[in-house]
Amino acid sequence: MRTYTNNGAYLTYYEKVRGSLEAGKLADLVVLDIPDIRELQKNPELCFLMEKKVLLTMVGGVVRYQTDFP
Repeated sequence: MRTYTNNGAYLTYYEKVRGSLEAGKLADLVVLDIPDIRELQKNPELCFLMEKKVLLTMVGGVVRYQTDFP
């Protein structure tokens, strides 16, 4: 995860405005219906099911997609 978040922001000199979830930083995020992100490492086949696992997507602080989830 750090490779795509903190490290990616650092390498592009955007670490002050991107890369981690903090007040005042830009954030695009996806909420997935999986018990733990490490499940993807244990079972890479889950990647093929991601279309059905996306619960919410935010871009620029605006909800762009949301399913009916509890």
